[in-house]
Amino acid sequence: MAKLAELVINLRASTAAFARDLLRAKSLSFSSVKEIQHSFSVMAKVGVGALASLAAGLTALLVRQANAADEAIKLARASGTTVEQFTALGHAANLAGIPQDALAKLMQKLSRAMYDAAKGSKEPKAAFGALGIAVTDSSGRLRDSGEVLDEISARFRAMPDGATKTALAMTLMGKAGASAINLLNT
Repeated sequence: MAKLAELVINLRASTAAFARDLLRAKSLSFSSVKEIQHSFSVMAKVGVGALASLAAGLTALLVRQANAADEAIKLARASGTTVEQFTALGHAANLAGIPQDALAKLMQKLSRAMYDAAKGSKEPKAAFGALGIAVTDSSGRLRDSGEVLDEISARFRAMPDGATKTALAMTLMGKAGASAINLLNT
């Protein structure tokens, strides 16, 4: 009987230890579940933050592009060309080291020189004449300044660099015309 009592005591002790171990395992499991839930929560917040950052970045990009398009429209109007012409000229000007706002001013001065030449002003009329370029069409209307610039560019490519080329550029586009020679030579 002593053996049976000893066996019962050992069994109770083992059962109690087993129950304690189960409670500890349960506690660890709940703790692990809470840690996993917390990790998912943190990852969700990071994901939302990343998506918000991505959305903000895309919005900023779209705003910059819309502003650039608006600026191109304004500069094209101010320079007397179409947006398509101004954009193409803007690319060539950038390659020649001329910012778009400076290109717009050059085109404005060219448009003014064309107008003055058409009205008979001596200097611009002589400059266009020296290049063999008509500033008006067959009906007497001013030609498109982008087309005239293309013709000036063709004549400049054929001319040697020097004082004559610089003087013509300055007469047709103001003082900054000299800096446009690289653009006109392309």
